[in-house]
Amino acid sequence: MASCIPKRSAFFILLSLRRQRACFTVRSAATVLIFASGSYYYLPSALGDLTKHPRFRTRDKVVIRFVTTVRNNTYALVPDGLGASRVPATGPTRIIDHEVHVWCIKLYGEPSTVAIAYSMLSEDERERSARFRLPSLLSAFVLSRGILRVLLARFCDCAPSDLKFTYGQQGKPFLADSGCPIGFNMSHSDGIAACAITVGREVGVDIERHRFLPDMEQIAGRFFSPMEYRELMSLAELEREGAFFNCWVRKEAFIKALGGGLSIPLDSFQVSLAPGQPSTLVHVRDKRGEAREWSIQEFSPSLGYSGAVAFKDRRCVVRVHTIGNANEMFQRTAWL
Repeated sequence: MASCIPKRSAFFILLSLRRQRACFTVRSAATVLIFASGSYYYLPSALGDLTKHPRFRTRDKVVIRFVTTVRNNTYALVPDGLGASRVPATGPTRIIDHEVHVWCIKLYGEPSTVAIAYSMLSEDERERSARFRLPSLLSAFVLSRGILRVLLARFCDCAPSDLKFTYGQQGKPFLADSGCPIGFNMSHSDGIAACAITVGREVGVDIERHRFLPDMEQIAGRFFSPMEYRELMSLAELEREGAFFNCWVRKEAFIKALGGGLSIPLDSFQVSLAPGQPSTLVHVRDKRGEAREWSIQEFSPSLGYSGAVAFKDRRCVVRVHTIGNANEMFQRTAWL
């Protein structure tokens, strides 16, 4: 199966046909075909038409492009903004009605992974990234936006770099394509990101790492509803930290689902917070019966974190997927 191509540049392609492998040197970027079975086909266009291969199945074909980069003088496969649209990730490739999917991902990525994510960003996202002075914050922003684009692209049948966003008055992002029924939201805290995606409804998600807050009681007294504050203070001291963050993420998730941001007072509604108590929206001020239409469900992004996802449909089932880190999402192809 090997083919001789003039060595004009230092791009290497891995052609993988199940257990068969062959390496090629090519002049430019190549096409990648990914099959429903999970097989990868990296093919320089100079090699001809892969559709003639006996294992090729037309209904499974996906064609993308990629570029290469160098790490420790070793050339590696690195999808660009087009190619990464088909990099497989944990979870479904379609969402059925009455489902909300949440992905939890550690915002760790090698420099090449951050470069892949950056290549997908729009000009305004790149301008926003330039405002971060700390490398860790810059990396977290770039990776989180790239992750969001990769996940959304799986359900919008497009490349991550092709996605266009519009923003509500409070800054909540929406897909600019009004014909796309996807609802989504994202949150990140101290190195972990959570992305929620559903169809036909708005969704909000929030996560927070548990940590010591010397003014926790004062924050609760200022922002929690009177009932929430009393319930928090009635708990044993060792239970208050977890209950505080449970309450906080549930309230934030609800506000983010509404898209209201700071325009919605945090004390205008009540959520459950006690350890072991089901996560729920208890009451919304001046909106009788509103709480019964909403679902707020908890999940655990990682040990020592609280997470919650909110949506207006009590029939929905939440499915949580965990991806180890950003490298696993962006670099499913191994280094050569």
